[in-house]
Amino acid sequence: MQNKLFIILGFVFASPFFCFSQKKLETNFQSIPSEVIHDRHFVSVEKRHEVEILNQTTLIDKKSEIYLILNDSGLKSIDLSVYYDKLSKVKSIECKIYDRNGNLVKNFKEKDFKDTSIADGFSIFSDDRVKFLNLNYYNYPFFVKFDVETERNNTLVIPSFIPINEIDEFVLNTNYSLSYPIDFEIKKIENNLEKFDVKKIDTNGKISYSAINLKAPIYEDLNSRYIDLLPLIKFSNNTIGLSEVKGKINSWEDFGKWYYNNFLSDTEELSEETIFKIKELTKNADSDIEKARLIFDYVQNNTRYISIQVGLGGWKPFSAKDVDKLGYGDCKALTNYTRVLLKKIGIESFYTIIHADENIIDINENLISLQGNHVILTVPSSEGNVFLECTSQKIPFGFLGTSTINRQALAIKSDGAFLIKTKSKDDNILEANFIVDLNDMKRVRTKVDFTNKGSYYNNIYSINANDKKEVTKYLKSVFNELKELSIINYETEDVKDDYQFKEHIQLESDFIGSKMGNDYLLNINPFLETPRIPKKYDKRLTSFSIDRSKVYEISTVYLIPEGYQVLNLPSSNEINSKFGSLNIQIAQEDKKIVITEKIILKDGEFSNEDYESYRQFLTQIALNNNSKFVVSKL
Repeated sequence: MQNKLFIILGFVFASPFFCFSQKKLETNFQSIPSEVIHDRHFVSVEKRHEVEILNQTTLIDKKSEIYLILNDSGLKSIDLSVYYDKLSKVKSIECKIYDRNGNLVKNFKEKDFKDTSIADGFSIFSDDRVKFLNLNYYNYPFFVKFDVETERNNTLVIPSFIPINEIDEFVLNTNYSLSYPIDFEIKKIENNLEKFDVKKIDTNGKISYSAINLKAPIYEDLNSRYIDLLPLIKFSNNTIGLSEVKGKINSWEDFGKWYYNNFLSDTEELSEETIFKIKELTKNADSDIEKARLIFDYVQNNTRYISIQVGLGGWKPFSAKDVDKLGYGDCKALTNYTRVLLKKIGIESFYTIIHADENIIDINENLISLQGNHVILTVPSSEGNVFLECTSQKIPFGFLGTSTINRQALAIKSDGAFLIKTKSKDDNILEANFIVDLNDMKRVRTKVDFTNKGSYYNNIYSINANDKKEVTKYLKSVFNELKELSIINYETEDVKDDYQFKEHIQLESDFIGSKMGNDYLLNINPFLETPRIPKKYDKRLTSFSIDRSKVYEISTVYLIPEGYQVLNLPSSNEINSKFGSLNIQIAQEDKKIVITEKIILKDGEFSNEDYESYRQFLTQIALNNNSKFVVSKL
């Protein structure tokens, strides 16, 4: 059947780029093999992408895509939009709908597309806009053909070849070409070309890729490196232009100089009044790090974050003088403002480009180009680098959130740039202490103390303890197993110097176990969900990742009322594994049941052969947490 598929595709896609008939497609629903359609929401019939670098500052980007839409989910999966700003313009955009037989049903011109700003709710300035189309057509199956051409005054970022964009996508035919002046030097990183039988033609001035029958790899639980399984080609260009800003970039040192001279060097002016103020603020500090801490606090107390996406494609920050005067800025402006304040008191720091994402995405050292989507500040010290997140008014000095820790970033200097690895300042630890008063079995009172560290701190430090609605929603999500939950009291303590966020909670709820006659059945740990057990596979195909280690330290004390006894108390237990460990100690002390539990989950990369063992380890933890004992009336 596979040979038949290749013959069909060779016939259907012999047409040149952008030369389909206006009235009829050269394919139809019957020509698409049934095994390709089976269990899919859509099929990518054809993807053609043509990129042409005309000169140092101008790039033409053409895309033509044909999709077979099989149901509502398929329609939601395709992207009929194009983003642009002051450095790019949409030269043409068009979308056509064809019925199952390939006959033209409807033709949408540029005037039919909605055009709107894509500024988020925090933005007050933004050049970014989007043209998009809502089809509102549901006569399945049908074909969609989407053509768009843009012109960009930006040769610093070259569109990548990414033929597979969705999990479980099937691409019948794809072509990509990059044309460029012969005196330009184009470098590329190519992933998984042989695995997907991607053909390449590389000549002086043009690179082309083509492939047929691309099937997205199966996504399996905990595969945070899924993108590494896909065909992907990224490019860099040594002869760059961003609007009228030009450069020759052959090394990271060249890139750093170019970036500093064009984006940062003219942003460092501050008023004499502000310089005097910060010198007075820091004159009694014992060290440069203490001075940096005072400056960081000053920025937090005197500015606020507002998204600003204007000027040189949104990459050039507002000047320090403007931030100082206006009291707001985006990540670029606030980071640069902090850098300039430090510079005025003689402390060196580095504007640092990073990719912020819950998945770890490194700046690729082998591709000298503008990467990343966020900036932080690096302050060197004798005890190692201190990383500052300058956009939050609550985050502690030297603390990074989960979206920026443990990844490679790029620090910019006036005379170059260097790659640097960000690190977290604390382990990911959740300490939980519960005191459960069972004197009233119908309405149980529970006192809870949480100490959040590392990623747990990151998830909670910004909560507004004075907002009862926010607190109630949060606690009901944490204690979602408790019935008729009432929050008696909620207090917090943010210990910024130690990166700890403490919560002191008093709860009341219906009985936390189950009743059987005069007996009450309780779990060892009825409050916190155990680490999630991932999906089971008959045969795991891919490796898996645990990106962050975690530690749970849980203490639960049950206060047993007079007239009751405890039966069937589980034994203490210990489990050790390459993935971590579990230690539960259970004891009865007069009218108290005292349970202490420590769960350690290790991070790391593990093979597919380890997957079932990992599931079994987590299953053992869950079974222990669900162990039960009986409180029985005498």
